[in-house]
Amino acid sequence: MSKEAIERLIKTLSKGIKVDDLKLFLQDLQRGRFIEERDYRLLAVKNNNRIHIAYIKCFFGRPPHYRPWIEVFSINPEVDFFRTSVSTELFELFAEALDWGESLFIEYAQDRETERMLELGKDVEATPLGKRLKELGFRWFKDWYFPEGAMEGGQKLQAQK
Repeated sequence: MSKEAIERLIKTLSKGIKVDDLKLFLQDLQRGRFIEERDYRLLAVKNNNRIHIAYIKCFFGRPPHYRPWIEVFSINPEVDFFRTSVSTELFELFAEALDWGESLFIEYAQDRETERMLELGKDVEATPLGKRLKELGFRWFKDWYFPEGAMEGGQKLQAQK
């Protein structure tokens, strides 16, 4: 079910959505490591200027073994992503597209408060990012503070519905 929902989400974001005084849209970059995986760049347009927001990787699933997931990473440090309505809107859209047992991964290096709280040993749900994801229906969390292997990227939260 959510493969189709994620495809609809990608189509919507590729056309662009209005968030405050910005137009957000996805730029299709390439196929990922697997045939079911696709890489995108999230851009914002303001006053005819394009601003890189983040990269988004979508895995559309490989039934019956692997469920779909979405990852947000390489967030632009010059954009206060986690404190804007851009992240609020995106997280809501992602939560709507993902189904039970499917995950959203969010790199948190640019969310200093969440990073600090996790370093102090706080539960994910106690962090600003964790609270927001819990409010959106995510129920299981993992802090990938030390990603395993070579291709997992940086520190991130995994939130599963």
